[in-house]
Amino acid sequence: LYDFKIPVGIGRKEILENENYQKEIEKFLERVDREVDFVFMAERFMESMAIFREMFGLEYSDVAHFQINLSAQNNSVDNLTQQQQDQISEFCYIDWLLYQKMLVKFEKIKLNLRYDLKYEIDIIQRLNARIAQYCVKPNQYKTDQSEMMLPDLNEAGEKDVCCQRIVEQEWILNHIIRT
Repeated sequence: LYDFKIPVGIGRKEILENENYQKEIEKFLERVDREVDFVFMAERFMESMAIFREMFGLEYSDVAHFQINLSAQNNSVDNLTQQQQDQISEFCYIDWLLYQKMLVKFEKIKLNLRYDLKYEIDIIQRLNARIAQYCVKPNQYKTDQSEMMLPDLNEAGEKDVCCQRIVEQEWILNHIIRT
């Protein structure tokens, strides 16, 4: 909020009542829209991975992954009451506006694709399944000290550097994000 010259604690109602706040936010959203070429939507993870692979000319193996970023705790937005959700959206109004803008951009990117996105997703999912079958004990995850669940590598996975790197890279990324 500081970047928008908006005092901390100002919510959606106050922003909507102040034309200067609205202009600052709109300028920011337009700048982000101009400068951002790719939008990765977490809740549309596989679509994002497929688009990312294609946009940046990556190999399928470059986007192969395990389902690692699982929380050992059940910390989900789905568990919030409607009142809690409303309070969060009130407090995070600018974030919500940015999310809506980027969601529109994501949908525009999808509309301009020159390939079958479902087919791309299918290839990535099949590759992930084959890698997981080779590397990971079936339905086995272990929890580390940060409460992040990691796949438990099987005997082949313990010996295979590629399997270890996939797990290691995800762990490092999540560790950086969480600290």
